[in-house]
Amino acid sequence: MKDKLKLFMGPIMFVLCLILIPDASVPFAVKGTIGLFLWMASWWITMPVAVAVTALLPVIINAVFGFVPMADVISRYASDLVFMLLGANIITLTWEVTGLNERVALSILSVVGPSVKTQLTVWFLVSVTMSIFLPNVVIAATLTPIACAMLSSVGKGDIKGSLCATNILLAVGWGAGLGGFGSPLGGGMNLVSIGYIEGITGQEYMYIEWVIRMMPFLILITIGCLFYIRNMKSEETSLPGAKEYFVSKRNDLGKMKADEKIAAVLFVVPVILAFARPLFQDLLPGFTSSYAFIVCALFAFLLPGRVDGKMLTWKYAQPKLSWGLFYTLAGGLALGTFITKSGASAMVAELVMKSGIQPGVLLTAIFICMATFLASVSSNNAACAISIPLVISITQALGLNPMGYIYITSIGGNLAYTLPTSTLAVPVANGVESKYMLKHGLVLTAIALLITLAAGIFAINYLPFFSA
Repeated sequence: MKDKLKLFMGPIMFVLCLILIPDASVPFAVKGTIGLFLWMASWWITMPVAVAVTALLPVIINAVFGFVPMADVISRYASDLVFMLLGANIITLTWEVTGLNERVALSILSVVGPSVKTQLTVWFLVSVTMSIFLPNVVIAATLTPIACAMLSSVGKGDIKGSLCATNILLAVGWGAGLGGFGSPLGGGMNLVSIGYIEGITGQEYMYIEWVIRMMPFLILITIGCLFYIRNMKSEETSLPGAKEYFVSKRNDLGKMKADEKIAAVLFVVPVILAFARPLFQDLLPGFTSSYAFIVCALFAFLLPGRVDGKMLTWKYAQPKLSWGLFYTLAGGLALGTFITKSGASAMVAELVMKSGIQPGVLLTAIFICMATFLASVSSNNAACAISIPLVISITQALGLNPMGYIYITSIGGNLAYTLPTSTLAVPVANGVESKYMLKHGLVLTAIALLITLAAGIFAINYLPFFSA
């Protein structure tokens, strides 16, 4: 019964919007857009179907009702940002195939000492740093087995029975979830926000601009969270043999192999091209950062490697690609198209003007908390897809520059520390108790929210370039 309620809640809200909202005051297209928004939000939060299935609703609904031009909707599913995500995903697979991801992780971890506080610091910082450039879930899935193997080697294999082991796995999960907003490469949620920014400005977005604005926030939040994580209660203060384990495992890998070097180049080249895009924008106006990734991904199928003689084959890669993530990104962008093209954003703006809401700390806090809540109960991608269009409509209605608010809301969409959804499902699946994660995750969430709110208010009001 509960599953049926989740399934039918979305379409029921859609129908009710079409029937109950008065025609005299609200156009049919706007009623349908409001209904679609509630339907997608409902399914993304309760997940009676896969998130990718929900992301297809804009196409299906528009095919039946024609709320907005279909060409505008379909184009979002072939956005260059989708191709960027596809290319990055393919390149990431070469790291998994060659073992480069494990080599990078072990090389960093081999310098860590036996102190539990040092262990927590290194695991957290490694997770944060790697997730800046690689998908959050990939980092959690890569580092967690390494952490579990190390804990077993030092007699801490019972994760549930050891606070020390539990804290280390949580440091991995929390770090992998936090670092994603450090660069556009960290996940689809950032690309959702960038898609809306490009829609507002009508210009290609330069990835270096995101890093310049987001990195100070990431550093501050990382410091605040790390202080708390280092002081979480543990039954041990030292893990003798941990460093030796990492050094041994790193040595077992031997010298870096040719296909690992190729995988590294395939990743480094598009990253450099993406961040150096302003240098050759005029020379190659059509070669955006997104296409740099898809071009390098193509070479993964051409260069020699260990999968039937190639770095990758389509047969190997196809079932491992995150197709749901691509469609979720596209569905979020399509929902934004509905909101703007149907006139719904203008009506929201008018309602906001009449409501008496004033710019300030409260409004900023609402934006951040809304995105954080949605990220906690659904996913980072869904959180940004739902919240960013609302933020744009409200800020524009109040006569505010929406850019700064988009950035801080995007940060909020990356602050999921409490529930076993998305990235945090990995440590829970390996033995971390959900109630323990919730208890400490709530504290981390409060720390991160306060830092984001304080730094965001300061940046919006006193740093003009932040909202430029």
